[in-house]
Amino acid sequence: MAGSWIAGQPVTEVLAHKVTRMDHREGFVANLITAALVAPKAALGLPMSTTHVASGAIIGVAAGRRDVVNRRVIWDMWLAWIVTLPFAAVLGMAAFLIVRRLWML
Repeated sequence: MAGSWIAGQPVTEVLAHKVTRMDHREGFVANLITAALVAPKAALGLPMSTTHVASGAIIGVAAGRRDVVNRRVIWDMWLAWIVTLPFAAVLGMAAFLIVRRLWML
């Protein structure tokens, strides 16, 4: 939730304007796909990134029109996704070790 407050607007701008231009029908389909994928998993309490799902849906809707997809933005998003998981793991491990060391003092 804090991430949405801090970085929500830039993420929304990228998804809404920089990946591809969509008409209302395409936007509706992307949102419908996102809801269809997120709702059942959320009901089961499964973890997921709604931003990843929405991004994939938007890219999927735009995939049929390759000439209007901003490949640079998609590449940047893919790179961020690849870097985030190992970085979060290292950061989590470091925080755990620090807290454990302080707890032992």
